[in-house]
Amino acid sequence: MKKNPLVSIIISCYNKGSLISEAIESALNQTYSNIECLVIDDGSTDDSKNIILKYCKKNKRLQYFLKNNGGPGSTRNFGVEKANGEWIQFLDADDWLDVEKIFKQINFIIENNLNGDIVLYSDYVIVEQNSLRKEKEEREIRLTDMDNQKLIRSIVGRKFGLAQPTPLHVNNTLFNRSIFEKVLFDENVYYEDLIFFYNLLFLNFKFIYYIINHVFLNPVHYPHFIFCFMVITKYVQDPVHN
Repeated sequence: MKKNPLVSIIISCYNKGSLISEAIESALNQTYSNIECLVIDDGSTDDSKNIILKYCKKNKRLQYFLKNNGGPGSTRNFGVEKANGEWIQFLDADDWLDVEKIFKQINFIIENNLNGDIVLYSDYVIVEQNSLRKEKEEREIRLTDMDNQKLIRSIVGRKFGLAQPTPLHVNNTLFNRSIFEKVLFDENVYYEDLIFFYNLLFLNFKFIYYIINHVFLNPVHYPHFIFCFMVITKYVQDPVHN
C-alpha cells in the first residue's frame, strides 16, 4: 500500500451546531497530515451550516455538503460517495478524535502491510458531561482481540448486557475504502451502524484490534439496544437481503 495514503474523515451532522466545532477541530488537528475532512449536513435547521462554513474558509482540507434529511445511514453513504480517501474514518458531530488517532492507526497498517477489506477497531473513552459542559467524567473502554463470531455475539448475544458497551462504533473504527464497494449502510432502519457491522461480520470481513484509546464518545444510552436486538434479529434469521 502507499506509504502516505489519503484518509477521509467524514463528519455527520444534524442540528449539532453547539457541538460541531470540537469534532471539526479534532479532525483538522490530526498529526497525520494527508487527510481530507468532509462535513455532511443532513438538513440541519439550526446554525450548523454557518459554523461549518467559517471553518471551511480557514482550511481548504474541509469541505461542506448539505443534503436533504435522510438519517445517519444516508448521510454516511453520501460521505463515502464524495470522499477520495483510501481509508475512511467516520465521526459523529458530538464526538471527537485524539490528535494522534489517525497517525497511529495508519502507521500500524503500514508496518503490518495490511491491505484489502480491513476494519481496524480500537479502545475508546466515553465522556460523560453535565448540561453546562463544565464537568467531564471519562470512562475508558478496554477491548480485546475478538474473532468475527465473538464480535457478533457481543452485539446480539447474551454477553451483551445493557451496562456493557459495544466494541464496535463507527467512530472507533478505520475502514478500507474497498469495503464500501460491497456493503453500504442501510438507509431504512434504525441503528444502521450495528446492522452495518453485522453485515460485515457475517460476510467475514477482517476485523483487527489495535490497542489505542484515542476516540472520545459522548454518553451512550444503552436501553435503546433492547429495540436494536429486534431489528438485528431480522438479519440473523434472514442473512440474505438487499
